[in-house]
Amino acid sequence: MLAKTHIAFGVLAGLVTLKFADISNPLLFIVLVVLGVFLPDIDHAKSKINNTLKITKIIPLFFSHRGFFHSIFAAGLVFVLLSWWLGFIYGFGLFVGYVSHLLSDALTVQGVNFLHPVAQFRIRGPVKTGTLSEIIIFFAVLGVDAWLLVH
Repeated sequence: MLAKTHIAFGVLAGLVTLKFADISNPLLFIVLVVLGVFLPDIDHAKSKINNTLKITKIIPLFFSHRGFFHSIFAAGLVFVLLSWWLGFIYGFGLFVGYVSHLLSDALTVQGVNFLHPVAQFRIRGPVKTGTLSEIIIFFAVLGVDAWLLVH
């Protein structure tokens, strides 16, 4: 998925989470969720996060794209470390964004192995990144985001 689609899915995940969780600072939470959607692509040399934070460019030299950083283990590690270091809202917000990235990538033909490196089971969908099908999904998710903001 493209970055804008990940952001739309992240906002959706954040808004749905806010409906069920007592978050003291909803705006901070949504910002953290949006930041979290970029974290899994730290293993891709040309990703938004690696173009922004040059220090992370070393990670793709050691990890393959959609490998460990596209697993639930990496998401859990982010949650535990950042909750301990910065506080629960930070860890949880980044975790929600992280998982929304993984779930939206599971809709693509490349898919995601949520249990990498423990298992080789990859969940794949029909969407090809950057095609009309992704654009349709992007606008549909954006519409749901807008509806949730109003209601």
